[in-house]
Amino acid sequence: MRVRHLTTLAREDAASLGVSGNLRPWGIDADSSLPDWADAACRAWGFFGVASRHGDEVDGIILVAPESCLPVEHPMSKIPRTPGGAVLVGFLPHQNDVSWGRVRTSFLAARLNGSVPVIEAGAVVGPWVDRRLAPVTWLESWGFQEADPMCAGLVRRMRLDLRRSVKTEETWAERLFGWLRGNGLAPADVGRLRWPTGSVRHDHEPPVAVIQTRTQSPQQAIREPLT
Repeated sequence: MRVRHLTTLAREDAASLGVSGNLRPWGIDADSSLPDWADAACRAWGFFGVASRHGDEVDGIILVAPESCLPVEHPMSKIPRTPGGAVLVGFLPHQNDVSWGRVRTSFLAARLNGSVPVIEAGAVVGPWVDRRLAPVTWLESWGFQEADPMCAGLVRRMRLDLRRSVKTEETWAERLFGWLRGNGLAPADVGRLRWPTGSVRHDHEPPVAVIQTRTQSPQQAIREPLT
């Protein structure tokens, strides 16, 4: 089984990603400098997207930009957005299973937690043909909710509120489920999906040791609660 590792897409990844031409609609090309939206994302967070990596192969890409600097003529540019938020501006799935984006969204949310209040995205109800948007059903399964439920427009604004959505740790059951549904991701990677933001890239981090400095019996705990 191929083991993929979740990774952020930083400035130095743009040239290799641009060779394939898959990101040309977003202005990322091997022979060009970063477009304004990607440059703004790198200056704000150190990366412009997330993906899974297997050796030199990168797939399952989600692109993200600050809400104040979106790609040229992006559908979300015509929709009111939450100030200071992040916007998902591109979706390049490597398989049809909706779960491909769930682990990447959690991975992204953990790295943006504390830096932005929300992650938003444009969604469509009908057939999915524009890779700058995502189906509503995808985003709902990834934890997003409609920001304007009464909106009847062609593009729906979906929101993931990081102020109440991101947990600091996952149970073993959640890690196992994420591994089973996470497209071959190693359990250690899935266990880090919602860790608080530390450094930008977390491809190989050792587990953090937890040291208990004081113990009590149940009787002592009643009389002398730990402080």
